[in-house]
Amino acid sequence: MSTTSKRTLNMCFCANQILAGCIPIENKLQNGSIQRNDSEDGRMVFKFHCDKGFRLSGPTVIHCYQGQWNGSKPSCEDSASSSTPWYIFVVISAAALVVAVAALICFLQCRRKNRQRNNNEQAASQVGKEVKDDVVFSGSFNNQAYASSIDLT
Repeated sequence: MSTTSKRTLNMCFCANQILAGCIPIENKLQNGSIQRNDSEDGRMVFKFHCDKGFRLSGPTVIHCYQGQWNGSKPSCEDSASSSTPWYIFVVISAAALVVAVAALICFLQCRRKNRQRNNNEQAASQVGKEVKDDVVFSGSFNNQAYASSIDLT
């Protein structure tokens, strides 16, 4: 065996020893790409990129060093169907609740005012009816107190 082939064999053996314990990840990313770089200190570094129209869900870079991964492989999700963060739903729901409560308050206030107006109109028409009933159409008054309060001279 030549010196060059012996050195290559040793380098492969050393690399396998350093990487022993790291569960290998598939060098494929659906709707994206992976770039692998091996550093001199034995780290195996993976950089992830998604195709146009997709967004990365997870870390952009992970590495394995001395048998330990610092993260997990991400995935590429369709940008159009990506999920909206939960807090957006909370804000929208809260705003809708405020609008609904405000509308209910306005409705109840209008209803109360209409009832008051109707009651006032009924009371006014009742007073008018009483006044008409007190006047005799022949020109004389049935109610002496009312007649005396009006100055006819």
